[in-house]
Amino acid sequence: MVKQDIKIVGGKAKNLFVLKNNNINVPPFFVIETSVFEQFLKEKINKLDELLKKCKNENDIEKKANEIQELILTQSFDELLKKNIFQNINKISKGNENILFSVRSSAVDED
Repeated sequence: MVKQDIKIVGGKAKNLFVLKNNNINVPPFFVIETSVFEQFLKEKINKLDELLKKCKNENDIEKKANEIQELILTQSFDELLKKNIFQNINKISKGNENILFSVRSSAVDED
């Protein structure tokens, strides 16, 4: 098995890979790498930088938070990313439409 880099997958995913690679029984999972998120924000990064540069203190950031959130939430997912996510979900669910999933996020420097 490939050694997973925490900077690529985040701490939670890295630990899942460690468990799996040590033959510990873990539920099926897939990981969306940090590069995907970076690509997702690529088109909006200049606008985000522009908004953040206007912030001089914490109050300014709070005022701009809604604009920043809106900018991120209105960004569309790439079609290939959507296809890959659905393929992984279908692989794990094996046709079971009632299967439940857990979605976890991890900043690469939080774990």
